[in-house]
Amino acid sequence: MRSYGGFDGVIALYEELVSAPDQAATGDALYPGWNQPAHAWAPDLGVITPYVAVSPETLALDGFGDFHAIPEDRLKAAIECTVAVEGPVHFEVLADRLLNAADVGRLGRRIRERIQTILDALAQAGRLEQAGPFAGTPAQYRQPRYRDWSEAPEKTRVLDYVSDAELKTVLFRAVLANAPVAPEQAMNDGLAAICFPRLTEAAQARLAEPLNALRAAEFVETKTDVLHPGPQAFQRRRESPERHSDDHSGN
Repeated sequence: MRSYGGFDGVIALYEELVSAPDQAATGDALYPGWNQPAHAWAPDLGVITPYVAVSPETLALDGFGDFHAIPEDRLKAAIECTVAVEGPVHFEVLADRLLNAADVGRLGRRIRERIQTILDALAQAGRLEQAGPFAGTPAQYRQPRYRDWSEAPEKTRVLDYVSDAELKTVLFRAVLANAPVAPEQAMNDGLAAICFPRLTEAAQARLAEPLNALRAAEFVETKTDVLHPGPQAFQRRRESPERHSDDHSGN
């Protein structure tokens, strides 16, 4: 049983409660707003959940014979459904779900262009937001789910298909759980937690920008070459979205 004595004990208790919040709690005195919708990027502090892929039959794209014969409204609905289930979702994953549901085998240039045109229209209408190759809802970018990617379809389990917003959560959770921790170890621990088993050079390069974004936002900080939770790790600023650019890339 861990004991808590003096001021250091209070800090230790505080950090433990932040890193393992009571999911049934309704108060927020220790971590203001932790269980409220986020105005800007904020970490998911709940338990890790399985990656859930959209079911092809729910997209209702079969029976047309030709992808270009699918009515635009039907395709828009299928895209929004996929984003709702899997977002932020990479374009290649989204396209794979649509082609699978439509029983189409190859993502050609014309199909790619049609999907992108509809994504652009949905974004312009405010139905979703795009960040590079990813599409998601504002809420999915601001507080992405903490997901176990071993549950994703095999073709989906690619690190490049994990958005920067989600990778920030992965890295933040690794630092919060293991601080003080070297950056490379935090990367390794974070990837292992979501079931990417090895920190390759490519993976380290992929994680560099999300980690730098966490530092810039003061969610983590570097002291003597190791990472610690930063000032923003223990609070949720209740500021208007206008105060922050919608940071979909994780910066």
